[in-house]
Amino acid sequence: MLPLHLAEMTKTISHGALILESIPPDVPPVYVTDLDYADDMAALDNTKEGLQETTDLLAKFSSYSGLKINVGKTKSLAVSKNADQRPYNEKSTLDISIDGTPVEQVSHFTYLGSIICGDGKIDRELTARIQKASGAFNQLGSIWYNRNILSSTKIRIYKSAVITILTYGCEVWNTTQTQMKRLEAFHQRCLRRILKIRWQQHVRNVDVLARAKSTNIETHIASMRLRWFGHVSRMPAKDRLPPLLLDWIPKHGKRSRGRPRKTWLDCIREDASNFNIGNDGMELEELRELASDRKQWRIITHRKDTFGSSGHSG
Repeated sequence: MLPLHLAEMTKTISHGALILESIPPDVPPVYVTDLDYADDMAALDNTKEGLQETTDLLAKFSSYSGLKINVGKTKSLAVSKNADQRPYNEKSTLDISIDGTPVEQVSHFTYLGSIICGDGKIDRELTARIQKASGAFNQLGSIWYNRNILSSTKIRIYKSAVITILTYGCEVWNTTQTQMKRLEAFHQRCLRRILKIRWQQHVRNVDVLARAKSTNIETHIASMRLRWFGHVSRMPAKDRLPPLLLDWIPKHGKRSRGRPRKTWLDCIREDASNFNIGNDGMELEELRELASDRKQWRIITHRKDTFGSSGHSG
């Protein structure tokens, strides 16, 4: 799956897939050739030849408006399970050029504030999120040590100024338990520093959360994912791309040996079970039916999340 990104008509990235076959079967196949957001454009294709053709057409029609792609700021990215390993194998090697000038191929790229990796994993993105949130937390050190500010006020500032940075884009994360532990460790360090709890006091994590009147990061991310799932489920499938992507089943490529990776929909099923939504093992269609009632779905997805309205609403 090979795409092309253009930011301010200058940058290139690969992300996504070209042909989507929708479910139910009565919906005709959808051909997604690009993803656009403001001045960012991601052109998609499944083949090197198709990606080169898209690049040539993009350069051609841009020139009609007096625009020219800056090849020096252009990057290409091949998306596959082993695309993050260098040197790239033959299938993952891109030879894309713009007006005869080769385009640099990279293994990861920052697109709309999130890091897209060629191997499809989010570990690099989580590392960047933790670093940025840590920087924001340290900049507010004068607030955490100010004895004239109530702890409850500090916690509210922390949730608004730090947690929102840490969980940016978490609605689409397919997290594992190991990744959740990394995020929770950061969350605990911050809360203990705000509440002045030292490690010598041997205070349990659950007690720290109770003192802060806060939930753990896993619950907050689960809530955010469920809210986004409800939002996408209520979109008209014929007019919007997200519902089609949600039901997309790849018809090309070959799955590698070993256990399949945890998907986003697997996370949704786990989140629904943890939030006691319906019965265990509830099908996605049943969850969608529940999510169709926006008011009730909002109540369900907020009942365990004490982070309040910080972040996006569903």
